[in-house]
Amino acid sequence: GIYVTDIDPVDGNVDGNVDAACRKVASDPGHIVFGPSWSPDGQWIAYTNCDGVNDPGHDWADIWVVSPDGEEQMAVGWGRNHWLSPAWGTKEWHGRGSNVSTWSPLSNTLTYTRGTEGSRPPWVFQADRPDTDHFNRELVPEQAMGGTDICLADVDIGSTVPITQSGSNNMWDFRTVWSPDGSRIVFCRAMVGRPSELWIMDTDGRNQRALTLGWEHRGADHPRWIPDVS
Repeated sequence: GIYVTDIDPVDGNVDGNVDAACRKVASDPGHIVFGPSWSPDGQWIAYTNCDGVNDPGHDWADIWVVSPDGEEQMAVGWGRNHWLSPAWGTKEWHGRGSNVSTWSPLSNTLTYTRGTEGSRPPWVFQADRPDTDHFNRELVPEQAMGGTDICLADVDIGSTVPITQSGSNNMWDFRTVWSPDGSRIVFCRAMVGRPSELWIMDTDGRNQRALTLGWEHRGADHPRWIPDVS
């Protein structure tokens, strides 16, 4: 579940009763609920909800937001269409890692990765064998279908719009990182069986361009911006 805790002493916590200062704001029995992140104004917490029983590879998830008191909740990406566990590359050089939603630093707007209808990733989780490397996938390019788009969701007005249209072109976009000034977004883009590239775009999806394929073209992932220290 998702919990909020007070770091300053409050009634019931002055004697070290940590549980008294901790309140649950979101949970879903049988599901993996994790990855909380606060909106810039502190009014919402975004989190990821994955049905790990019916999706043992954790490929897809829902994105939700909840108020800090747990009284208000709403789905941002519904229908288990957020690509939670991207995997990319060749059998020799590949990468992976959980992919969560990210907030704009300026507003109650967040990005997430939405799969097109019927999408199937090229790296297939092998549920019938032991998971010894926390990956446990095989590249099966002939089974891949569709792709993903980066979507922009405005929590305050309840709107969601795609800002890339890669899914219809068998490309997989994921892992958004906002620039410190909120004007641009860096993200990853991968074709089936190829290394992941780093791309950059404006927050409305315009001016997309590739940045790098990584060291020796082996792929690039998990981008970070240099902090604005001006």
